[in-house]
Amino acid sequence: MTDTVEVVAGVIERSDGSFLLASRPDGKSFAGYWEFPGGKIESGELPYEALARELHEELGISVLLAYPWIHRYFRYPHANVAIHFYRVRSWQGTPSALEGQVLSWCSHGEPLPGQILPANSQVLAALSLPQYYALTHFNDPADPLSMESFISGLEHGIRLVLIREPWVDESERIRLARALKPIAEEKSVRLLFHGTEALARASGVGGIHLNSHELMKLEERPDFPLCAASVHNPEEMKKAADLELDFVMLSPVAKTKSHPEKGPLGWASFSQIISDCPLPVFALGGLSKLDLDSAMEAGAHGVAMQRAIWF
Repeated sequence: MTDTVEVVAGVIERSDGSFLLASRPDGKSFAGYWEFPGGKIESGELPYEALARELHEELGISVLLAYPWIHRYFRYPHANVAIHFYRVRSWQGTPSALEGQVLSWCSHGEPLPGQILPANSQVLAALSLPQYYALTHFNDPADPLSMESFISGLEHGIRLVLIREPWVDESERIRLARALKPIAEEKSVRLLFHGTEALARASGVGGIHLNSHELMKLEERPDFPLCAASVHNPEEMKKAADLELDFVMLSPVAKTKSHPEKGPLGWASFSQIISDCPLPVFALGGLSKLDLDSAMEAGAHGVAMQRAIWF
């Protein structure tokens, strides 16, 4: 049986959203392919320590701030690899090609410099997700979202929206989704519909967000461009990963007004549940934009919000 090789990879991001890719030099397997910089974890090293060492050796930079992100397994012909991806947000020095590789700063939506290493390809899709996930509440009797606030939110940069609306029946949710679709398309905003596959198709928005009950019934990934699910424990997290969904939303992190009876996970339990997850995870439950750093320190991709995000 082939042993699993533990490696780290750094997603080095500039403030404009661009990220760094490096080519694999001659003499290495998959020479010429492009990847996120990194390398093997040495015996006795913690993943973060290995990340700092590898990026200093390969690029000549000193890591100042990096957050754990997703953890993916990949089977190559020559080895099984477990990759700890980190999002590197701050560093000292200028990245330089110190090991014969070629470097390229890339942006989402633009052509890549070449063929991406197989273990890195799905990471690019995950990286394209924004760090805030907005949930609608137009029909909340206690605190309804106005159309003016919805539009203002999109104008202020919201790019991923879940049409949830548990307060109304299916036909009203579908009507609302159809009304929001052209507004979102004008702003290049991705919409997801909270419900079954049949209801999501009827809504026409192109994305589906499953509750945990619907998730656990599935045998294969729904045929939608964007698929997500709500999860609350490791079993549901594993199911979403096995189905290769695009992301998950784990809750509740803190106490919420809508479900005060539910005990919160807290950041320690949240981090433990997602520690081996290959999917981007949004943290939900009593959070605001001020919690983004805490969420990322715990390994989350970003924060989901129902009320605090709207303008």
